[in-house]
Amino acid sequence: YHINARGNEAQFWNRYDEPLLGGNIIEGQKTVNTLFIQPLGFVSFAVKNIKPVDDFDQISVYASVSVGAVSGKDYGGKTVDDRFTQIVFANDSVKVHYSGKKTGQPIFLNEKKYFLNSHDTLKININY
Repeated sequence: YHINARGNEAQFWNRYDEPLLGGNIIEGQKTVNTLFIQPLGFVSFAVKNIKPVDDFDQISVYASVSVGAVSGKDYGGKTVDDRFTQIVFANDSVKVHYSGKKTGQPIFLNEKKYFLNSHDTLKININY
């Protein structure tokens, strides 16, 4: 037997960290193959540096459980007003993390977990 399964790459991601069980089909033996296709979701960030601002202000922003490596963005300086979207595994917990420093203030750290439904977008506004 030959079975071929494929998910729409725009909506699903094949989780390579999940084991693929089975092997060659041998007469008289049962073979079970497991294909784990993870639905995608999106985290949309809006990042803004608010007054007072300084050249040495900095912030790092990312979401974990992302497709591939954990990724995000780092910002520094007075003018930060950016929006970006990160692709993540959905139907799962997503950890959103941001940390940084404003001149004259202590270092700040924020980490929070969200449950993200399949094909949904989580919107995060960060004013620091």
